[in-house]
Amino acid sequence: MADKKTSIREILIKITEEGIFVPDIQEAVVVKANPLTIRLVNDKKITLTSDDLVIPERMTNHKVTISSGDVDRTVEVKSALKKGEKVNLLQYSDGKLYYILDRV
Repeated sequence: MADKKTSIREILIKITEEGIFVPDIQEAVVVKANPLTIRLVNDKKITLTSDDLVIPERMTNHKVTISSGDVDRTVEVKSALKKGEKVNLLQYSDGKLYYILDRV
């Protein structure tokens, strides 16, 4: 399973150090939101699940704390990927893992 805390910077450093595999950017579409399932646009036979993906927090439903003076308030940010959305993926780790770069 992919380390959910891995940053894009760490991935690119690892790719550069290994020097074996050239990363590729793929376009994909979300076919199911829960559990997250994504299918590559150029190869409809390849379906990816959360085990194959590194999902940035900004593409999930998550909570953030906002401070104003002495008051802290926790709010939920609802930005999880939805069925039908297109995303760009960075393929790495010899094509075994994909980092979701952004929505298209």
